Amino acid sequence: MTEINGFSCIAFSGARGATEWTYTAGSLQWLDNAISAAEKTADGKAIFVFQHPHPFGTVYGSSVWCDPQLNPVLNRHPGIVDFSGHSHFPLNDPRSIWQGSYTAVGCGAMATFELEDHGIPGQHPAGYDPAAEMCVIEADNDGSVRIRGYDLLSDTYFCDYYIDDVNDAGTYAYTYKNMKAQDTAPVFPAGAQASAAKGEDGAWVLTFTDAQAAQGFVVHDYKIRIKDAGGKKVFSDSVINDYYVIDGDPCAHVRLDADTLEAGQTYTLSVRAESAYHKYSETLELTFTA
Repeated sequence: MTEINGFSCIAFSGARGATEWTYTAGSLQWLDNAISAAEKTADGKAIFVFQHPHPFGTVYGSSVWCDPQLNPVLNRHPGIVDFSGHSHFPLNDPRSIWQGSYTAVGCGAMATFELEDHGIPGQHPAGYDPAAEMCVIEADNDGSVRIRGYDLLSDTYFCDYYIDDVNDAGTYAYTYKNMKAQDTAPVFPAGAQASAAKGEDGAWVLTFTDAQAAQGFVVHDYKIRIKDAGGKKVFSDSVINDYYVIDGDPCAHVRLDADTLEAGQTYTLSVRAESAYHKYSETLELTFTA
C-alpha cells in the first residue's frame, strides 16, 4: 500500500495456480485489513485498489477472466475504485466500468485485444493487434473521480467516465440497469452506403458506412446477411466492430472467402448494427451483382 497526494493506493497480488490467479485466506484478509485501514484516513476520498484479474460479475470480460474470491472482500468497501485486467477487453466499451456495491474498472489492453461475440470469449477480430490503452485518473477530495481512457497508438483520449461520489451508491451512474436504460439503438447516418468488391487476392470485401452509437456508447458488432436473387441465404455472420481501433476510418470492412459469392449473380446484402447493450439499428441494404 502506498499514498499518492493523500490518496491510498493498494496493489494486491495472488498466487499462480490452476485457475491462473488464486488467493489464500491470509492474503484476502490482508486486503480487507488494508482497505479498512485506508478508510480510517480517507475522509471521503476514493481508495484505489489494483489487482490482475477482474472481480467476477463486474466489468466486461469478468464472467470468464476473473476471480470470484475477490467479491466477498470488495463488496464490503463501497468507497473503493478497483482496477483490473487480464481479459484484454477494450476500455472504451461502456461495460468496462461497473458500479454495484463499489466501482470496478477494466483497464483495457496492452499488446492485443480480445473480445466476445454472443457470450463466447476468445475472439480476435480484425485489428486486435496491436493495442496500447491506459487510464488517466483525476481524483478530488470530495470523492469525485474522473477516469480518462488514453490510446497510446493514436495519442488520443478516447473515452471518459466520471463518478460524482464514490461513497454514495445512490449517485452511481454506471450500474448495468442505468447504462442499459441510457443506451439507444445505433443509427446509420443519412447517406450511408455499402459496396462489395473483389480484392486482388480474390477475397470479397464488403464496405459500409459505420453506424453511430449514442455518446459514451459503442457499436459492438454488425449482423450481416447475404441472400441470392431467389431469397436463399448464402452468408450470415455476426462481425465484431473495430470500435477499439482509434483510426478515424468512417467505414467498416468485412472480408469474405473468394468462393462465398458467384460472379455474375445478383445478391442482397443486409446489415444491422448492435450496441453493447443489445439494441439494434434499422437495416442497411445493398443489391449488387458479383
